[in-house]
Amino acid sequence: NNENELFSVEYCGTNCTQQNNGSWTKCNGNCTCYHEDGKTAGLCLSTEYTDFTQFPNLTNEEIDRVTPRPEEIQSH
Repeated sequence: NNENELFSVEYCGTNCTQQNNGSWTKCNGNCTCYHEDGKTAGLCLSTEYTDFTQFPNLTNEEIDRVTPRPEEIQSH
């Protein structure tokens, strides 16, 4: 486990399903459908890999500037 590497996975809030022709429904945005073998339902997930050794001298201000802000979730 390397402390300078980060792999994050986020649930996109939607699922994906296998169609009768074998294709899978599309996920929105940069989300991808992940599913278990033999199952016809999966989850739309967003994955991101960051290697912090590419950014050796970040200041706290630079880190704060690129930190994701929480999204406001609206319910309908």
